[in-house]
Amino acid sequence: MIDQSGPAGGGVARGPSAAGGEPLFAFVNTLTSLPSLTDDSGRATLVSLLPPALAASAQHDPRPRIHLFNLVLACLDHEGGLADLLAALSHMEGDSLPMRRALRAAAELTGRPAEAWNDHGG
Repeated sequence: MIDQSGPAGGGVARGPSAAGGEPLFAFVNTLTSLPSLTDDSGRATLVSLLPPALAASAQHDPRPRIHLFNLVLACLDHEGGLADLLAALSHMEGDSLPMRRALRAAAELTGRPAEAWNDHGG
């Protein structure tokens, strides 16, 4: 289990013991529903919007769900990574219903109120 009590993770625990990983998987599932991430070029654009060190650590996979899972894990391993991810997604998605769902899922993942992610960094 990894505890990220800094601003990036908000105390995120992941791995088999983290409630079955349900908040993590739920967050990844919401990302798969974002229209801009349905194809590889959209996911590549997202990665290009991230800070270089974070983008370099995100392992690419041709399978959309696995690629997004790897990206989320990389973000959780970097201070401010989740906020960076949400900011980049906001630029791509705007204020769409799927984006609002992603913000709520990020809140569930971190245990922070959804309003804390409205500015994508809180």
